[in-house]
Amino acid sequence: MKLQKLAKLRETIRKYEDTIRYYEKLFMADGQIDSNEQLKLNKLNTSLKKIANKIEAKEKALSSSERIKNALQSHQEGIKDWSSTKDDTVDHTLVNEPTSSKSISGSVGRKGDNKKSDVSLVQNLLREKNNAPLKGSGICGPKTIKAIKNFQQKVEEADTGIITPNDNTWKKLNAYTPIDKDNKDNKDLDLSSIKNSVGKKGVNDKEDVKIVQELLKKKGGKLIGLGICGPLTISAIKKFQSINLNGFSDGLVEPDGKTFKLLVGNGKPISSDDINSNTGPLNKPNWIKIAEGEKGVKENTSKKKHNPRVLEYHASVKGNIKNDETPWCSSFVNWVMKKAGQGGTNSAMAISWKKYGKNLGKPAYGAIAVIDWDGAGPGWKGHVGFVVGKKGEEVLLLGGNQRNAVNIKSYSTSKVVAYVVPSNYEVPANAYSFGEFTGDYGSGGGMNSTR
Repeated sequence: MKLQKLAKLRETIRKYEDTIRYYEKLFMADGQIDSNEQLKLNKLNTSLKKIANKIEAKEKALSSSERIKNALQSHQEGIKDWSSTKDDTVDHTLVNEPTSSKSISGSVGRKGDNKKSDVSLVQNLLREKNNAPLKGSGICGPKTIKAIKNFQQKVEEADTGIITPNDNTWKKLNAYTPIDKDNKDNKDLDLSSIKNSVGKKGVNDKEDVKIVQELLKKKGGKLIGLGICGPLTISAIKKFQSINLNGFSDGLVEPDGKTFKLLVGNGKPISSDDINSNTGPLNKPNWIKIAEGEKGVKENTSKKKHNPRVLEYHASVKGNIKNDETPWCSSFVNWVMKKAGQGGTNSAMAISWKKYGKNLGKPAYGAIAVIDWDGAGPGWKGHVGFVVGKKGEEVLLLGGNQRNAVNIKSYSTSKVVAYVVPSNYEVPANAYSFGEFTGDYGSGGGMNSTR
């Protein structure tokens, strides 16, 4: 019964992670996450943390034999989840769960309205979320005003000592998640090794996750370090990999893998060469966000086994393709654009994109670039991908089947025969302006590389 309850809780954890990942992409579709959307994400992450804490408490109460069975069961669940070809489970009701915090009807603090019920609510929140020495009496005195100022300083708001309904301090007080007390022990972690894999579909033992999170923080990752492997941790792993592994990013850190060695060694910081910081507009098209989420997907090296995700790309075009050896750059772009609600060409041929939407005549961030390898003639061999940067006479493409994976590679602009976007898409003026790019994502090669 204990193990069944733990399995149910882990299933709930995966549901929350899938839901958070879905809504992060959805909210970023317009290029930014507004305050109300961030509150919803914060609430989801808070619930996720509570469930993770409940799992940890229940695991501590297990006997030795139960712990072994539980670890095996958890590992099998991870394998099953990884091998499943079904879409991730998104529970939209989780986003609309009622919040436990009420609103205040008037201002609280220095020269505020200070209604007793409002003051009491603020005091309780300050005590719960910032360890303020308050009793929740409902009387606003010097200690309450000082506690408000302390919290405002922590969340980088002006320390006015007053909170008004729906101001930034009130919103942050509701959304604020205190750092776990156990996080203080992270300074004592041995960061030289991990026992098991961490990240997307990893084993994700709590201590291993903490170690990876601390290493990522040292490399510029914005993580708290609670030992819970959620979307933010996986995103930070992918970003670090993309910068240090020529665009490759599967979101998984193996104990003896290249990613971990770079984390403990001389890997480049996340902030030093992030492609999104110096190329393209901030209001990126939603299809780019979708494509970025697929980075790291690659072909199966076995001729008898095929990556289900690549087969899913192929399912978006005609032809009933059942293997991942068949060229899939166009299938990938079709899959992405259909997910983005922009339709596609329904063809596995890269040249099919030459007549898609409208032709810009020059590279723009987010445009689809169509490459012709062999020029005019009876045959046609090409490639297609999304423009995410430009350097000299090369264009950086985020695409599929680039060295047999989804990643970012560079291609000569002399081979590009079209830059297209959906007919209904108005290209922002700054999409044509590319910042000076200094990173090296590697060449995408020629016709033999992309087949």
